[in-house]
Amino acid sequence: MSRPSGTLPRLWLFTDDAYDVAHVARVVGAAREAVPVGVVVRSREPARRAALVSALVGTGTSLLVSQEAEAAASGRAIGVHLGGLGGLGPAEIAAEVDRAREAVGDAGCVSVPCHENDDVLSVAAARADVLFVSPVLASPGKGEGRGVACLTEARARAPGAWVVALGGISTPAVAAACRAAGADGVAVVRALLDAPSPGAVAAALLSPWGSSPRSDGGA
Repeated sequence: MSRPSGTLPRLWLFTDDAYDVAHVARVVGAAREAVPVGVVVRSREPARRAALVSALVGTGTSLLVSQEAEAAASGRAIGVHLGGLGGLGPAEIAAEVDRAREAVGDAGCVSVPCHENDDVLSVAAARADVLFVSPVLASPGKGEGRGVACLTEARARAPGAWVVALGGISTPAVAAACRAAGADGVAVVRALLDAPSPGAVAAALLSPWGSSPRSDGGA
C-alpha cells in the first residue's frame, strides 16, 4: 500500500456529540488559523453529521465523514471514515473498504480505526489510506492505553500506511513520542474541543513535526 497521493494534515480532530455544532466550528476555525487540521465528522445522527459538514465545508479543512461517502462523492469532503469494523475478518474488511473506495472514487480517502495490531494488518491489506491507531494512552470510553509501542508495531506491519495516533494525546511531549514511534500525525478530541486557545494547542501538538507538516487539501 502506498501513502495517499493527496495532501493530508498531520493533526486531526474527531468530533463528539457532547459539543454543539457551533462550538466545533469555532474550535476548528481557531485551530485552522494556526496549523493545517483535518476533521473526522462522526455522529450516530445523520442530520448532525450533515450539519457539521455544512458548518465546516469551505473552510479549507480536510473532512472525513464517518460511515457515509455521500459528502466525499459530492466534493464536500475528502473521504469517508469506516468505523464499526471490529470483529470482521480480513475479507470482510477488504469488502467494506472496496465499497467505500468505489463510492468516493480513486481520488477520495478511506480511513479506518485500528484498535488491535491484527486490524492494522487487515485494513492495510484492504488498501485503506489512513489508519487511526488507538488508544495510545488511556482515553474515556476506550479503556487502558496500548502505549506508543502500538504505533511502532503498526508502522512495522504497514510501512506504507499513513499512521495517525489517537487516544489520550494532549501534550507536545506525547505527540513527540508518537512521532518517534512512527506516527505520521496525531488525532484528538477533548484536547482541542476543551482548549481555551485551540490555535495554540493545535500548534503545540504539531510542533514535533517542525516545519514539515503536510498542507491539507481542504474540501
